[in-house]
Amino acid sequence: GNLRLLAGQASRLFVVKQILENVEGYLRAQEYSTVTANVPGSSPKGVATKILSQPHLLGIQGPTIAPVFSNVSEDWFSVTILVKSDLIPEVVQSFRALDGNGIAVSRHQYLFQRESTAYQSLIENIKDWEIA
Repeated sequence: GNLRLLAGQASRLFVVKQILENVEGYLRAQEYSTVTANVPGSSPKGVATKILSQPHLLGIQGPTIAPVFSNVSEDWFSVTILVKSDLIPEVVQSFRALDGNGIAVSRHQYLFQRESTAYQSLIENIKDWEIA
């Protein structure tokens, strides 16, 4: 974009931000998958301890663990992690090593972070241009 035309133009910056975030989110999503598996255990904390002992099951920020409600006598927990897609075979094997079942892998269309690094870079360039 033309920094001079974007500087101080909130409506233009809004449109550019949306475009940058969508492109960035789409490209990031190509690298990651979500893996969900049901894992037996006595409590969420107990399952978390087992999961966190497996290096491939740490995920990007850690697992989400929730109880599975069913009619079986054994307690099961659903474990969801976000991982690099190239680690899927190792992740599946790690879940299997914990007696994991119903292992599902999902690809994403977009994956957004807290902030768009591309947009933040653009804003910094605009600030630098305005100073110069």
